[in-house]
Amino acid sequence: MAATRRGARTRQQIVEEAARLFNTHGFAGTSVNQVLDATGVAKGALYNHFASKEALALAAFDHAVAPLRTMVDQALGGDAPPEDRILAMLEGVRQIAHHRALPGGCPLTNTAAEADDAFPELRAKAIDLVRAWRTRLAGVLAEVASCGRYLLPAPPEELAGVMISMLQGAGLIAQLLGDASAVDDAVAFLHDRLEDCRITPA
Repeated sequence: MAATRRGARTRQQIVEEAARLFNTHGFAGTSVNQVLDATGVAKGALYNHFASKEALALAAFDHAVAPLRTMVDQALGGDAPPEDRILAMLEGVRQIAHHRALPGGCPLTNTAAEADDAFPELRAKAIDLVRAWRTRLAGVLAEVASCGRYLLPAPPEELAGVMISMLQGAGLIAQLLGDASAVDDAVAFLHDRLEDCRITPA
């Protein structure tokens, strides 16, 4: 049992360090030796947990985007009015931008920029995350549209895609400038546009 726990701790340490390195230097720019140096584990120990650098990168991606995935699930779930869940998601994005667990910016944006046909499994993971987020957000926007209090300017699926694109684009600019205010501005803009959609009682 103790050996199992040690193995789990070693695996987690490898994943955490690999996520940091991949998010900072990219998959192609990070060598297995750099991961070994950062973790202090032997090459045999690493390959005991991961069959390849690619397998490690997939696990590191899941670790890196876990805060975003958890935030989306928590913010858009529950029984609160749908508009409040949208606002909770926007605030969650803003908080993540200001308090990133990993150096190097948004791991989803970084992966989307780097992943291509040379590593289709990683690209597929990033695509699945975006699609799941868009589907979840579109479902809540559909609730907003049907509640009778708002008149949305576009179909929920289309609007969800635009919102996510704006937030991720703002995250990229924030990363480039080293200043999260671009995300603050995008969140404030989307907050105000949602309020503009509120139907004023006659």
